[in-house]
Amino acid sequence: MDSGEANVNTTNEKSSTGLISAGYICAFLALLIVPPFLGLAGLIIGIVNLTKGNTGHGITQIILSAVCAIIGMQIGAAVSTALF
Repeated sequence: MDSGEANVNTTNEKSSTGLISAGYICAFLALLIVPPFLGLAGLIIGIVNLTKGNTGHGITQIILSAVCAIIGMQIGAAVSTALF
């Protein structure tokens, strides 16, 4: 039974590592590509990470997603104003 428990822990670590990476990727991509959508996605992933016990990463992703989405929308508005 110990080997079964080890496999479950390894699977949980892999899935949480993937979620942590996905949260940061969504947050930073919100600066350049569809800020409201990716900012919201990063925010939701941050909340999921927070509820799974990754409090440091979850809080950081929530704040980063909100800030990057706001800055990304301002960049988009500035670029569209400059082009048109």
